[in-house]
Amino acid sequence: GDVTINTDGTYYIGSVDVTNIVTVKTGVKADLTVENVMMTSATSSPIIIESGAVVNLHINGTNTVTATKRGKAGINVAANSIESDYSILTVDGDGILNVTGTAQASGIGANLNQLHGKIIINGGTINAVGGMKGTAIGGGVKTSGNVSGCTIEINGGIINASAGRYGIAIGGVERQSNAEIIVNGGYIKATADASVTYSIGPGRMTPTTEQFGVNNIYINGGSVDGTFRSTDYDKVQ
Repeated sequence: GDVTINTDGTYYIGSVDVTNIVTVKTGVKADLTVENVMMTSATSSPIIIESGAVVNLHINGTNTVTATKRGKAGINVAANSIESDYSILTVDGDGILNVTGTAQASGIGANLNQLHGKIIINGGTINAVGGMKGTAIGGGVKTSGNVSGCTIEINGGIINASAGRYGIAIGGVERQSNAEIIVNGGYIKATADASVTYSIGPGRMTPTTEQFGVNNIYINGGSVDGTFRSTDYDKVQ
């Protein structure tokens, strides 16, 4: 059955092919290792990190996490619209993580009508795919909003981030702004939909004449194969 993690601790999921949902509850600090797992959900995000939860996700072997219900992220890193209420996900390890979200949601990050929490990638090979109007890593479609501190930080690893139609690879998405994006290391290949002129950065409004912006984009190290929007909204250093 579904797994709910409601106490601090160390957890392991290995060598399974399941349709169960793993939820880390608000306020919990969990070290979670996944090893050679395949998780698919037609009703929810296969992995849910509620606002206020802190998860260190260690990747061993080859792992695939797929949401198939519209508006659901592969790994849901949630935030509420107040300053201190957001989840933190840190990913590391030597394995592979293939993660896919659905339309208007992210591969790793927010569901539809939700802000994303803080996402830190320190290692591993991450192949993240967003759905239509979604992101590979970052936001989901929302009326508006941003939570201070909900950065996307990449310090290492190999990240292949591919957006769906009308989507951004890493950052915001339609009608949602995004907090800072910080790259200190690793290799990133960010591919946006052909309808969007940049792959890393803010979401867009409808109509497209108005856009929300990323606060700042800092490229301090690593290798980035992607494109940015050159406006006053974005600050690439």
